[in-house]
Amino acid sequence: MKNIIVVESPIKAKTIQKYLDEVRKGSYTVVASGGHIKDLPSKTFSVEINKNEIISGHYEILSQAKPFIKKLKNLLIDANDIFICTDDDREGEKICEDIIETLKIKTYFRYAPREIIKSTIVNAIVNKVGIRQIDEKIIEAQRVRRLEDRIYGYGLSPVIRWYASQNDTPVKTHGTGRVEAIALDILYERHKAIIKYNEETPVPKDIVKADYKFNGIPFELKGDKLEFEKNEEEELEKSIRIARENPHVVYSITPDIGDYSPPPPFITSSMYSVASYRYGFEPDYTKKLAQELFYSGAINYPRTDSYTLSNDIVNDIIAYLKETINIEHHNDILNTKRKYKNKKGAQAAHEAIRPTIINIKNSPSYVMNTWRYDTKTARLKEDHFKLYELIWVHTVTTQLIDSQYDETEIIVRAGSLTFSDKAFFPINKGWEQYSGLILNESKREDKDKWRNREKVFPKGLRPGLELTHVTINTREKKSIKPRRISAGSLISILENLQVARPSTMHTISSKIIKKGYAKSDNTLFTLTNNGVFVAEFNSQFAPELINRKNATKFENTLQKIEEGTIEDTNEILKECWAYIDIVKGRVKFVDKKDREATKAQKETATKIYNSLSEEEKRNVNLQNFDNFEKASKFISSHKEKEKKQALTNAVGICPKCKNNSIVNKEKTFSCLTNKCSFVLFKNGLVKFFQSMKKDFDDKEIIAIVTTLLKDNVVFVSGLQTQYGNKDSYFELVYSKKYKSYSLAFLKKGQEVDAKLGIWENNLTNISAPVQSPTLVQKELSPKEKDVQALNHKIQQLEQDNKRLIDENTKDSLTRANNRKTLNDNLQKIINARNIPKINNMISVAFFDVDNFKRVNDTFGHKCGDEVLIALTDISYSAIRHYSINGNVYRLGGDEFVLVFYGHSPLLVEKLLNVIRKSIASKIFCEKTSISISIGFANFIHGDDVESLCDKADQALYLAKNNGKNSVEEYKNTVEEF
Repeated sequence: MKNIIVVESPIKAKTIQKYLDEVRKGSYTVVASGGHIKDLPSKTFSVEINKNEIISGHYEILSQAKPFIKKLKNLLIDANDIFICTDDDREGEKICEDIIETLKIKTYFRYAPREIIKSTIVNAIVNKVGIRQIDEKIIEAQRVRRLEDRIYGYGLSPVIRWYASQNDTPVKTHGTGRVEAIALDILYERHKAIIKYNEETPVPKDIVKADYKFNGIPFELKGDKLEFEKNEEEELEKSIRIARENPHVVYSITPDIGDYSPPPPFITSSMYSVASYRYGFEPDYTKKLAQELFYSGAINYPRTDSYTLSNDIVNDIIAYLKETINIEHHNDILNTKRKYKNKKGAQAAHEAIRPTIINIKNSPSYVMNTWRYDTKTARLKEDHFKLYELIWVHTVTTQLIDSQYDETEIIVRAGSLTFSDKAFFPINKGWEQYSGLILNESKREDKDKWRNREKVFPKGLRPGLELTHVTINTREKKSIKPRRISAGSLISILENLQVARPSTMHTISSKIIKKGYAKSDNTLFTLTNNGVFVAEFNSQFAPELINRKNATKFENTLQKIEEGTIEDTNEILKECWAYIDIVKGRVKFVDKKDREATKAQKETATKIYNSLSEEEKRNVNLQNFDNFEKASKFISSHKEKEKKQALTNAVGICPKCKNNSIVNKEKTFSCLTNKCSFVLFKNGLVKFFQSMKKDFDDKEIIAIVTTLLKDNVVFVSGLQTQYGNKDSYFELVYSKKYKSYSLAFLKKGQEVDAKLGIWENNLTNISAPVQSPTLVQKELSPKEKDVQALNHKIQQLEQDNKRLIDENTKDSLTRANNRKTLNDNLQKIINARNIPKINNMISVAFFDVDNFKRVNDTFGHKCGDEVLIALTDISYSAIRHYSINGNVYRLGGDEFVLVFYGHSPLLVEKLLNVIRKSIASKIFCEKTSISISIGFANFIHGDDVESLCDKADQALYLAKNNGKNSVEEYKNTVEEF
């Protein structure tokens, strides 16, 4: 019996499985949930308040979680212990509870790893160190946060849309959210400031300053409160006169030293923010880079709100610094380890973001040249390196001493005037002398501008000293136009306000853009009309929602719920529920049931009524057309009937929206939903074929379109073209000019793809190659017999030579190519990738048998060998049958590799599914059936043999994790965080 470990991330699962196999191979099975398994439905409100005013949500199992639940249920049948190791935060605790409740698990071990380190994991799982029960208080905090977000989103969104309709506003609104409303308001305030600046004529001011020279060293001081508008010439001249006529005496010198610590290691929000400042990376792009660095093993888990670094990592940092810094500068390394305090409300489920290993071989200067030779990191590019370097310096500099600056303040008086300034000069640059340029340029705030220049005062200045070399001048000060807020700046502002969890703040900007409330130009936001409308609505009717203090208070409330100091959480939700009614009252919102029908509704309802039969009309109450809700129900009911009727004429699935049916109408083939613009005109099809002397009746046209929608292509014979009679494949293409679809000849070289597309559903059980029959030969003459004998000897020599080659290149059991041949052949294909036959289209697929050990254990190794031989035969048969450029390789055991070149990824995926279905439908050893899981990857620029195979292997792991008997393609932008 095995022990089952459940985590959230597939990559974590793979890493932890490796650690545990090294200790006790075969004793543990690690599976990944892929995140939440239950949530509120996305298309319905799903929150209600009962007669006792108790607010609750109706959760449902997510469709993408069903394969995981099925797999875990099967594993639990013969399981010993189950360890639920989801993240140590609110979401992880909720996932844990949902798994326990859904699968009715009575006994479990809850362990929440904060670092994926072998010693820690093994100690926790094997020795059960750090095991606990689920924390109901944390789950309750998550529930309150989830329900409050849903109440705000679903409660206010229809109100905003109704308000827009009542004011004839030509905007499309998509509602609002709790944190999203604050972010939008921040952008709106800057938007107004920019407009105000542009509308006004900025008038520069004149500033009085004094230039001194002491002991031959010049320095400058600014006049305190000596800024004058252009219309204040008399005051300006008076101040200049006083400054020139009176002696300038040093009033005070206040020595001060400023200590500046290095910035903390990255958390998710600060990483996105700094990458935006430094390199102009959008948060979503930084997320992608971080994911791929994590997948490659270069960094740890990149979703965290904790500044904590483990003791082991801090020790590694100090060891690295001592090894790389000259011994005379070892004083720059801290004697006492520096620890950073987490922000209030941080879940601290993981360490700070850091490199996986801290040593010379993993330093930026080293990996810049070595990544390309490692299969795990070969696909990483320049932008990956830039982000890795930022993560590295933010980690390593944490254990260096503070930088120190002379910040002495000097004040000089001249009559009634005062001149002053602060020095800013490095005494000890500390951490800044190692990576200060990168870190200091990673963020630019207005309040820090004074730190961008050095200022030093001459020695020997003292109070009471009169300065004799004085020049009084003026400097023009121009007002600075407010800058648009960047993605990085928005994250920083939200983080400082503490209005949400740092690890989720990066999603806010993408939501605002996705809803059409703002546009991003090189990470700089510009509000759209839609965004301005929603921001003004929030400001006028929901000011409490955008109040920063209220948002911070809510985050503090969630923290108190976790701590157990707040128990009656229903009151919190009731306040939120009541607030929606307050906003509705402010805008005089009219509910659907009480709302008058719109003019368009009345016209539509009347039109539908006139189309009904007399018998149907008798069942319709015309007074209902005056009510919004009743008119809507009448129209919807009729459309639903039309939809059901239309479905009787369905000819296939829409290739554009992928969700609805294409229906046969009077003049067109169109998508069932009006939201989709797919349309194919019948008259256009008829004329298209008539131009090639081919007439089709309505039934034949329907058959052609049905085949097109099913197979993506259609084969038509007997066409007369300018090149003579022709049989051709056709595909659907979209015309921008006519905004509709039409037929077009399939491009040259795609006939194989077409053939596969048409036959895929009909050929799922490919048999082994048919042997050619033996031919009966006539009696040969003596001379012919001698020639035959010589030819036979030559053939024998050729066969012997082929046998020797095969022994070196073929697998002895299956006759598939072996591992050595895979490396050689794939390298040759990659080297020749630019020739027309390949055209950079190379795919590698890894597959193995699901539960192959069961076949050997139950039916014996002879049956297992039969399965392996059949896998090879079926794979070769599919490749030959479809004239595919490809080959079969056996790595060992039940592990096989398929290599294809010169074919599209779509064709490759279809062929792999044909092989998978064929194997699943076959009975082996007259006793059992099997299934295979397949993962494949497609060549991209920069790939080599190892990186391409590694990606295919990762895709195979994903196929196994998703329930087996499936085909999964490696995606470079897999969403996991």
